[in-house]
Amino acid sequence: MSDLSVQIKNFQIIENARLKFSNGLNIIVGPSNNGKSAIIRAIEALVYNKPGNSFIRNGTDYTAVAVLTEDGRKVIFKKSANAGEYIIDGQSFNKIGRGQLDEVADALNMREINVNDDKVRINFLKQMEYPFLLDKNPTQLFNFLAMSNDTSKLAEVFTKMRSDLKSANTEVTELIGRIDGLNEIITRDTKLLENYKDIDTIVNHILGLDSKVNNLNNTQQEVISIENKYTKLQELKSVIIRLRGIVAIAKTSLDGLDTRIKAFDDFKSKVSLLLNQRAELLLKKERLSSLKNDLKSLTETLSSLDLTLINKKKVDISELKTSISSLESRRSVLSSKESAISLLKTSLNEVQQELSQFKVCPLCGQSLGGDHDGLLH
Repeated sequence: MSDLSVQIKNFQIIENARLKFSNGLNIIVGPSNNGKSAIIRAIEALVYNKPGNSFIRNGTDYTAVAVLTEDGRKVIFKKSANAGEYIIDGQSFNKIGRGQLDEVADALNMREINVNDDKVRINFLKQMEYPFLLDKNPTQLFNFLAMSNDTSKLAEVFTKMRSDLKSANTEVTELIGRIDGLNEIITRDTKLLENYKDIDTIVNHILGLDSKVNNLNNTQQEVISIENKYTKLQELKSVIIRLRGIVAIAKTSLDGLDTRIKAFDDFKSKVSLLLNQRAELLLKKERLSSLKNDLKSLTETLSSLDLTLINKKKVDISELKTSISSLESRRSVLSSKESAISLLKTSLNEVQQELSQFKVCPLCGQSLGGDHDGLLH
């Protein structure tokens, strides 16, 4: 396997992880339930186009796994609840969950292999699972080797494994030698310690002193922490004092600003009054100008009139006024006569009402019906 750079996002327990696998043996260590197996499952899902949505991290909408090979091939596997896609070297493929894509197998050189009509994934092993081909009988091994196109690669792997085994044996031999040397040192130091009496008491005393020193260090740390807090409190106190001064200055400024605002409001009212007065004066000015124009026009008209005709008109107007006065006096007389006639009509109506109560005329004794007219008496 060549070097691989892997990025995993929202896959099972993994929120976001970046890893790089070098050519050869790679070991992932850590506590249980922290995502070691999830890393392998994420890469396996990308390589073999894993179906389903169970591996999408809870609370997220999608998962994505990206692999960049040493020779620059880039494969991205992205899966949501309703859709998904592969992006291989910039080209998109929408065959999520339908088995391994040939394009992915070619890009990563990781392909499912048929052994006796059974698809085998040689690149991934589950926990407690036999390594590839170790659980097969000789006939199955021969059939696989006979049909496989990667026999030379397997031979290279076996050669590399032998070399690695030889190196491992050498390292084990060296480690055993180191362990033997350490055992000799331990034996020597044990004999030296046996020559010292009361070593346990001294050790306990030293441990007690270490405990006291640790307590003293803890106390010093607490004192330093308290001093730091006190210093911060003093700084905060200074800041509060400065802020109070700033607040007082701001309050004074605000009071002055209120006074200025009030004066400005008064000035604004006066300006508004002056503007209204100015508008009224402008209207009066326009009216005066109009009157001047009318007077000028009237003057021009009067200058063009004939004075003799005007005097004659004045005489006519005077005579007309005299006639109107005479008519008014006559009207007054007529009005008084009209009032007298109205009184007479009223008296006549009263007399007629009284006469209507008699059947014969009291003056002549004739019947009041027919052509009788009492006014003739």
